[in-house]
Amino acid sequence: MSDNIKRDDKTLEEEDVNRVLETVKPKIKKSLNNTTPQDRDDLEQELALKIIEKKETMDFSDVPGFWEFINLKSNA
Repeated sequence: MSDNIKRDDKTLEEEDVNRVLETVKPKIKKSLNNTTPQDRDDLEQELALKIIEKKETMDFSDVPGFWEFINLKSNA
């Protein structure tokens, strides 16, 4: 059963990454217009890879809630 849970978690993570990539894709495409046409595909792939790599290093387990965040900002 834990194998199914891990597989489901991985599927959810892949869906999350795909959702992020689809969300930023228009901005990436627009920004790539500032580069040479022969470099655009490579740069788009590199940016997608960097987003995926960054997602792997981020820790979302200790994200404060809204009011915790407000209290942290007001106490700073």
